[in-house]
Amino acid sequence: MYNVRIFHYEGGTQYRLYKRPVFKSEIEDDFLKECGEIDTMLFDDFNEPDTERSNYVSLNRTKQNLIGLCRSNSWHWFVTFTFNSAYVCRSNYEEVCKKTCKWLNNLKNRKAPDLKYVLVPELHKDGENYHCHGLLANCQGLEFVNSGKKTKDGDIIYNMPSWQYGFNTATMVFDTVRVSYYISKYLNKDLHNIIKGKRRFWNSRNCLSMTNVSEEYFVEDIKEFYQNITSDCKFIKKIDLPDIEQAITYIEV
Repeated sequence: MYNVRIFHYEGGTQYRLYKRPVFKSEIEDDFLKECGEIDTMLFDDFNEPDTERSNYVSLNRTKQNLIGLCRSNSWHWFVTFTFNSAYVCRSNYEEVCKKTCKWLNNLKNRKAPDLKYVLVPELHKDGENYHCHGLLANCQGLEFVNSGKKTKDGDIIYNMPSWQYGFNTATMVFDTVRVSYYISKYLNKDLHNIIKGKRRFWNSRNCLSMTNVSEEYFVEDIKEFYQNITSDCKFIKKIDLPDIEQAITYIEV
């Protein structure tokens, strides 16, 4: 049983304070919903009706899963992969994801055994074709070549010559927290509705999940605990969950 969870993320610590204690029977479900089985598959809304509200809840839960996963690890590169229709049917979601994951796993097996990745597909503006964004870490053994171009912020844009399916770009990550939220924006409503029931992002098995960086405690005086940790905090947000008679306060320090 706990009423406080502490997440030791890259770039900061997050506290979650629960109005009602979470008991053992709820812990596994809580972990599943918040963390997902993110090595291979995400929690989906198997029992929720197909309504606008359930779609909204599902999308936001997926985003929180992704953000939690990304913040639990340290990243070195933000990458974008596009596809040449001569090599990949870029309008086929499954093929795009399968090709990219296979390529990343081949890199891991052959050149960078400690490689970590998170992969997020995005529907192109044409509403038909896909490209992918990702985060990479532990890239020793991989080649990144200066393209001679820079971002609007002045950061060097690199290319990965080993990517054989189309065009790609890579930029260095300087802020894991910022990039974790940034990559989640690609999980939008349009894509969510199109790929309902399918995986929404991929990650390598050696990524740390939220469960790897969290602790649970039961605190007798939750109000006093709240006052002690909010004296030096960057962010506070409370979410009410009336359907399960619960409320969760998120505090970043």
